[in-house]
Amino acid sequence: MKGKTPLEWAAAFGQVRMVRQLLARGAAPTAKALNEARAGAKRSSKATEKYRLVVDALHAAGVKD
Repeated sequence: MKGKTPLEWAAAFGQVRMVRQLLARGAAPTAKALNEARAGAKRSSKATEKYRLVVDALHAAGVKD
């Protein structure tokens, strides 16, 4: 998958439910996933809220800034 985990792909596309589900099933929360979510937010100002929710889920899972 071109060097990205499923969690990183879901974060990159702002897929809040998928990010939460992957984390609940044991996906390792990574700084790369957090960076993917932040990059997505910069690409799409309309989707800022869903990317914020992804960032919040990753922070809750233990990813540090």
